[in-house]
Amino acid sequence: MSCCFLEPGETTVHDDGSARARAEPVRRPFRKLLGGFLVISGMLACPCHLPVTLPLLAGTALGAYALGHVPLVVAVLAIYFLVAFSLGFRLLGGEARDERRNFRTR
Repeated sequence: MSCCFLEPGETTVHDDGSARARAEPVRRPFRKLLGGFLVISGMLACPCHLPVTLPLLAGTALGAYALGHVPLVVAVLAIYFLVAFSLGFRLLGGEARDERRNFRTR
């Protein structure tokens, strides 16, 4: 079993004796991709950008709803902004945290 993210011969032997490719190298690029997406979408959803993003929704049902319920939209976007930024930076900074944890256990 090979994957484009694994080095040749990089396998793990399990209890049943079978050798399977490690999943950790596959997760790292996905974590960076998801973290980058969350940070960028959180930046766009920031309530301070609402005067720019609301006119982009003009003429749509979502834009009409957002214009009629501005306090609710601001609250939802603020919550998404905070959650997306915190999770995004946590996913992007995960390797440094893992390295610190490995350093302490040595």
